[in-house]
Amino acid sequence: QQQRQDLIEERERLEADLPRLENALEQAPTGWHLGNMVGSEEKQAARDALSNTRASIDSIDYNLRQLDIRIAYAKKLAGADERIALAIEQEKAAAVRIASITESLERVRGHLEQMRSNTEQSLQQAKDVEV
Repeated sequence: QQQRQDLIEERERLEADLPRLENALEQAPTGWHLGNMVGSEEKQAARDALSNTRASIDSIDYNLRQLDIRIAYAKKLAGADERIALAIEQEKAAAVRIASITESLERVRGHLEQMRSNTEQSLQQAKDVEV
């Protein structure tokens, strides 16, 4: 976060310097050759300074975007341990519930098997009585 703040302050400082550099470029003397305007060393130096400042601002903007991505990733990772712990708790609760449901299912199967056995015995007794 501190690095991000430092970059923002640097960008603000450079942006505040832009009008001065643009003015210096406009005010720089120009030379003339055969009636045509040509650049001067002062104008070229002012143009270079302005270009370098704009490039620095662009670079800072890129670095800020990259830093924001890293910060978001770090925050996401920070919450991962909590989410993992919650998932483990939910898994344990689900396992207990599955065990309970499985036990109930086995009891119901046992009751159904007992009912089937009783029904078969009753049918067999009824057949035996008829014969």
